[in-house]
Amino acid sequence: MQSIAERSGANQQVPAGQVIAAKGQIVRSLVILQKGQVSVNSVETGPVGQPILRPLYNVNAPAVIAAASLFSQSRSAYHIVTSAQSEVSVYPSNKDYLLKLIAAKPNIGVLALKSVYKD
Repeated sequence: MQSIAERSGANQQVPAGQVIAAKGQIVRSLVILQKGQVSVNSVETGPVGQPILRPLYNVNAPAVIAAASLFSQSRSAYHIVTSAQSEVSVYPSNKDYLLKLIAAKPNIGVLALKSVYKD
């Protein structure tokens, strides 16, 4: 199943319970949470081998989701799921695109830095 972070597009309406980024997924998109809330979870293996999500904290809009993984170009350390009806915008990104975007729209850079700090 494709996560939200893999579906590019602006102002996507996302119901509660949708996966934004799965643990271990390489984050290649700038995901901006414009409205709503997401839950950041650790993933453990249950007694029968099924994954069990353990909520760590919630992130309220506005925020950049999985910003630390995006900027470090690493895999997501957490399983991130919408915990309420949300609106997200997803933009495929690389380092050059991010630098140009932040230079053109410093407010996105500030939002991303705040999100990395919260992570």
